Amino acid sequence: MLGACPGASTGAPEPTGIEPASIEQGFAVEVAIRGRGFAPKVLVSYQDPAGSYVMAGFGARLGEFELQQIAYVDSGTLTALVPATLPVGDYDLVVTAPSGLSGSLPQAFTVFPHTVQVDDGSATGDRPIRDGGAIDGASLDVPRLDAAQLDAPVADGPNADASASDGALPDTAASDGALPDTAASDSAFLDVTVADVAGPDATLSDRTGPDSGTSLNTPPIAVASVSPGAGSTAVLFEADGSGSRDREQAAATLAYRWDWENDGTFDAAGVFASHIFSAPGDYQVVLEVEDREGLVAYAAFLVVVVAAGPDLLDVSTAVDEADAGATPQTPGGSGFSLREAIAYANATAGHQVILVPPGTTAAIDTALPDLSDNAGATIVGDGATIDGAAAGGSGCVGVASSDNRILGLEIFNCSSAPISVAAGTSGNQVARCFLHDNDWTVVLNGSGNTFGPDNELIPGSRSFGIYLQGPNTVVGNRIHGPSTSTAISIATGGAGSRIVGNFLCDNTMGVQFETQANSCQIWHNTVHGNTSSGFKIAANVTGTDLRNNIVAGNGGWGIDGKDSNLLLVDFNDVTANVDGQCRACSALGVNGLDIDPGFVDTATGDLRLGPTSPLIDRGTDLGIDVNGPAPGLFEPSAPDIGAFEFP
Repeated sequence: MLGACPGASTGAPEPTGIEPASIEQGFAVEVAIRGRGFAPKVLVSYQDPAGSYVMAGFGARLGEFELQQIAYVDSGTLTALVPATLPVGDYDLVVTAPSGLSGSLPQAFTVFPHTVQVDDGSATGDRPIRDGGAIDGASLDVPRLDAAQLDAPVADGPNADASASDGALPDTAASDGALPDTAASDSAFLDVTVADVAGPDATLSDRTGPDSGTSLNTPPIAVASVSPGAGSTAVLFEADGSGSRDREQAAATLAYRWDWENDGTFDAAGVFASHIFSAPGDYQVVLEVEDREGLVAYAAFLVVVVAAGPDLLDVSTAVDEADAGATPQTPGGSGFSLREAIAYANATAGHQVILVPPGTTAAIDTALPDLSDNAGATIVGDGATIDGAAAGGSGCVGVASSDNRILGLEIFNCSSAPISVAAGTSGNQVARCFLHDNDWTVVLNGSGNTFGPDNELIPGSRSFGIYLQGPNTVVGNRIHGPSTSTAISIATGGAGSRIVGNFLCDNTMGVQFETQANSCQIWHNTVHGNTSSGFKIAANVTGTDLRNNIVAGNGGWGIDGKDSNLLLVDFNDVTANVDGQCRACSALGVNGLDIDPGFVDTATGDLRLGPTSPLIDRGTDLGIDVNGPAPGLFEPSAPDIGAFEFP
């Protein structure tokens, strides 16, 4: 899950330090740049995370050398990667703000020649020696222990014989001027013993190790899709994991495994796989992606399988037709439209599945018919879109009965609600949809309806992303700007709603509680970079359960509320919010935190927890599955805080 942070600065940044302030030549290192007045602007695409980019981010350089992977942490901290190619010397640090103004810190960083430790048998123990140094009077050219290939020769002086063991690879030996080097793994260090006839043996040890100072390995991101998303028992379903990626490793070199029935047994391997399901039903197809260091990520894709027959309705035209009496067999006009399919499903007994093929753009003239069949219907539209631009002031999709599902559609340009669920309904679900550029909000009335998982919602400019007018669930979504809207607003009728496992970023606010929106469960969300407060709670709201959330980097309060609003508040990380942790709270629980969450890369919108995050295993077990399709409920001993569970 990803997110981003807005911000702006009209003054020049003021760097005050860099940590660490020195490195040995030849090693890349991640540094923290400290100072004042840091505030980036970024733009993130959740539909295509690879398309995320910095609109007006920071620049940083040491002398004339540009730093890499610059990331915003908070208003006083940036992180960056110093390249391994930086030459020996002292460097001024220069930081450039989004406004184009720069600030500098003279002589802030030093690169030393590469050193190793020498144990020459004396009582003083190890001592450093650099390239070109001497042991017992013999010239020694110290090898670059982390970069060269095994058995690369170097000059160890005229008198020495040498042997080397890297602790991981097979031992190697050389003599008379051929000291072997190594490309050992990150956990190994090269110990070299140099025997010199002029004195006692000396031991060279590179205790820095290969790849020292670079960013720690992060887990891959698994992305699974199955085509078609719905079909009969006679259909060959094609699974595709090519959207998966990894920060440190090429996607083609990752390991892919598929579990067709989500029974814990993997049935196929490879980026692509195919399968025929022998019986009707809903199948949660699970993809596991593993990197070369053993970190794994999972993704799931719900496939709807029906018996061969009339319950699968294939949309065959993008034209918004409404021919009288249209059926799948005799649609009339240019084919069977989405409008006609919904009307047919509403009038036909049983639960029908409507398949909108990829590439279909249904440019609707008015709002589509409400889904109103008492048995419900399922619309599957991965790769298909609904464009409401021609519908005037209408919404796009309405749900007026129970047990309907809307899966995989992209919906945009609706002047009213892109999706509206009516009062008196239950059991409806909206999942893996992309909703954007609509003027109004997703409206959830009724009770027991679910928005999620895996929806991406960019709120419109006039209201909210989601308006909960009944006790419903919002789970596992990305709701983000740029916009001037609140991500989620809970009305009085939404008392008892559950907001779980969402990324709510770059909106005006994360969650707004209207009057008497009582007894809501707000668990495991990451609320970050909103221009106002993370949570805003009306004065008379009671019974809020606020646990295992990250509320960080928001432009107002972390929690704009008070003690009487909160039934349970603990195990949250509320940090780096402009106005403070909470407007009128006496305490945020004995396990509450105020620390840097340790996101992977804030500037590029990667708000997963990094491998050294202090929030890993710091949450409390609420009895819910925060691992998604991964085994168990969480990893390993306790849940993590926030919307991302580290593998």
